[in-house]
Amino acid sequence: MAVLPPFGSPEATGTVEGVGLQDLGQMAAYLAHRGVVDTLLSCMGSALAAGNTQAVEDLWKGVGREARSQEVSTPSTSTETGRPSAAHSTPSSLIKNPLDRKQVVGLVMAAHALQENYRGAIILGVEMNYFNPPTAEKLEQSLRDYGLPDSYPYKDSADFLCLLELAVLVKGGPGHPNWPRFEERLSPDLFWRWYRRLLGGSLGEEPWCSYTRGSRSGPHPPLVFIDDAIWNLFVSYFARNHRLDLAQRVLDDMTDLGLTHPTVVLNKLLDGHGKKGDLEKAKAIWAQISNPDVFAYTSMIAALFQGWQPEEALRLFEEASTKFGRKEDGEDARGGRITVVTYNAAIHGLLINGRVVEAEALCDRMQAEGPRPDTTTYNTFLRHFGRKGNSEAFSRVLRELKADGLKPDIYTFSTILNRFIELGRSDAVQRLLGIMEEMGVKPNTATYTAIIDGRVRMKGNSNLLMGLELLKTMEREQIPANEVTYTCLVTGAVRDRSISPEVSREVLDEVIARMTARGMEPNRVMSNFLIEAHLSRGGVDEAMALWRSTRKRHVPDQTYFVLLSRLMTMREEGYAQEVLDHMRASGFQPRGALSNLVRRLIRKIELQ
Repeated sequence: MAVLPPFGSPEATGTVEGVGLQDLGQMAAYLAHRGVVDTLLSCMGSALAAGNTQAVEDLWKGVGREARSQEVSTPSTSTETGRPSAAHSTPSSLIKNPLDRKQVVGLVMAAHALQENYRGAIILGVEMNYFNPPTAEKLEQSLRDYGLPDSYPYKDSADFLCLLELAVLVKGGPGHPNWPRFEERLSPDLFWRWYRRLLGGSLGEEPWCSYTRGSRSGPHPPLVFIDDAIWNLFVSYFARNHRLDLAQRVLDDMTDLGLTHPTVVLNKLLDGHGKKGDLEKAKAIWAQISNPDVFAYTSMIAALFQGWQPEEALRLFEEASTKFGRKEDGEDARGGRITVVTYNAAIHGLLINGRVVEAEALCDRMQAEGPRPDTTTYNTFLRHFGRKGNSEAFSRVLRELKADGLKPDIYTFSTILNRFIELGRSDAVQRLLGIMEEMGVKPNTATYTAIIDGRVRMKGNSNLLMGLELLKTMEREQIPANEVTYTCLVTGAVRDRSISPEVSREVLDEVIARMTARGMEPNRVMSNFLIEAHLSRGGVDEAMALWRSTRKRHVPDQTYFVLLSRLMTMREEGYAQEVLDHMRASGFQPRGALSNLVRRLIRKIELQ
């Protein structure tokens, strides 16, 4: 059998068994349409290995031609227009299997990356709705499978795909459902890196990104436009992640580009500085807003109260009331009227400044004139009176909440539980359940889990044990706990350094016993915590048993790092060798810090 040279290489000419090598692309596209993509993948991979990115693009174009030929031979008709449908005319529609399609597109993207061809990649990315690209490690492993050499810039390709993902999201607008997932994956520093590279797309001979609609400085119009909503999204992300320095730098970029700062963008930064307690910076942002809306007023009022300037905050509140008026029942909250949110901000500000009488008077004003108080209004009073130890006022607010026909929420019940605990009530949980019943609220798994999570986050032995007591109560009441419930307690027992070893062991043993009794296995997150907990208290046998039970699933780098570093410290070379053997047998490739740890451990074992 003849051995084919790399597809697209200079040697790939002539024929093999009567088949022209350059015709392999057409054959590969033909087979891909019929569900066989191995030939196409092999051709693309070998072309990349030969450094011939054009051959990869030609193969993809060949797939497109095959798709169009199939459309011509078997035209489909739109039920709405009666005309031939274009739904099946794209190359991606030819490859039916999603996994195969992702592999093919990944190789095409790698070819675009080598050429730094953002325009071609964005067009393909929009067509494919291409999101969640592989990490540098996964991309490297995938490309190595096709024989790419060590000199191939694997990391550059992964970086290219991440920037492409951001570009496609920006093109899709702030309402695209993949934005939250993208933001969750990136740290603020990494997000800033991609943001800056996105702006770089507006430069060069053929820019593909623009911040001015209709601009055109190259042979083709830009594909991605950063409008006010996207600028707002960038500022919101950094403000939400407590990086107001980066949010300010986004505004500075807008200034440098000659863009005005929309009020909606400035509001985010104003709100962030106010919550952080930086009144001077909040005032500086406020001064930039020529015509503040009700949201800007609300943020500035809260910032002034937070900065201990209640008189100025009240003056601004009355100014907003006169300027906007109150929201009528049923009116859209975005209609430029003051809503209950602004009133709640003022009430909270008055309470933290010790002006309780004025806060209660403002609540009475809401009852008489509107907007009517909501659950958050009452929660604000409950939290204040609970902290001050005013049981009479606390009980009165609870009665008023019920009389007003409002439904209490998780924050209401957490505040009530805190108050009972502060009073030293040993029956705090039972008292809480009684009040919930009086208010017509039936506890469920979500309710209990939220309250347990709130207790654990408050840290300390007593709060963790109270969380465990709530778990026992809910299961005694035939309300099943779920993975989230158990993970809350395990996380607190392992990560809270103020927890004593005895309490940590009690909680972990109880959680494991209850999960075992129900036939539940720890998920990946909980397994990491449990392995860490076992090793921290010397339970190496328990940790290894748990690891063996979970290694059938994907074991993340973090689990390996925790396990091996602890085993190395504990001088458990035998167990460490077992883990290393499994990593080698499973084909796992350690990266970064884990790779360094593995090398040190191997050297240590060899010296024994």
